[in-house]
Amino acid sequence: MKYSLLFVLLGFISTTYAQETWSLQKCINYGIENNITVKQRQLQIEGANSTLQQSKESRFAPQLNASATQALRSGRSIDPFTNQFVTQSVNSTNVSLNGSITLFNGFNTVNTIERNNLEQKAASLDVEQTKRDISLNIANAYLQVLLAQELLEVNKSQIEVTKNQLDRTEKLFKAGSVAETQVLNLKAQLANDEVNLITAQNQVSLTKLNLMQQMNMPAVQSIDVEKVQIATITNEYANTTTSQIFETAEKSQYNLQSADLRIQSAGKSVELSRSNLYPTVTLSGGL
Repeated sequence: MKYSLLFVLLGFISTTYAQETWSLQKCINYGIENNITVKQRQLQIEGANSTLQQSKESRFAPQLNASATQALRSGRSIDPFTNQFVTQSVNSTNVSLNGSITLFNGFNTVNTIERNNLEQKAASLDVEQTKRDISLNIANAYLQVLLAQELLEVNKSQIEVTKNQLDRTEKLFKAGSVAETQVLNLKAQLANDEVNLITAQNQVSLTKLNLMQQMNMPAVQSIDVEKVQIATITNEYANTTTSQIFETAEKSQYNLQSADLRIQSAGKSVELSRSNLYPTVTLSGGL
């Protein structure tokens, strides 16, 4: 009895999930949240932040070294305090502290900070570009589902039309008004429409599977998508020229901005290499 109730409950939960309607925005949010590439790039941002912070902290960080030695001499030896030969045990302790700080290293530290800062910004833009690509892929898959569903409805309507024509033609055939070949042709047409219906149903399933793959959703369930109201879709670039659209895309494309930042980062790497040509000035002291 317990197992029966459990199976009924699981079936109810599965049915409820399958009947849930997903909007385009909900699909996009789910896809971005569960995308592995986005998570990997977010980890890259954290790594870039850590590298940038380390380079900033090393700017004024001195180098300190401390050491201590303990010596014990027995028998005939030289007393390190009197410099006389003695025959006794002598304990000696030596403690040293040394420190240094870099005053100038050919702007190596400054260029390192600037390069790491550019890399951190580029990594952030890579995440945004990945999110945008995922959104476009999900939107395209979403529209493919809607198209497949519309074609399915068209096939269903066609079957109803063919059935009505067949029913009317059979009545006319029984009345002797039409030839039997017309009835046979409509039956063949109905069979063909039913095959098209099965194909359309399979296409709906395939497009939904593709949508779930783009969302990184387990394919063990099925989802229903919300229809898009065509009247609400507007094209804000309808009255703009091709060159204006290109300029807008050039400014808003994160991958182009990221590439530009990495070009600047490469320039800083060149300056870092040139900094090795300059002398290094350090201030050091010891006790």
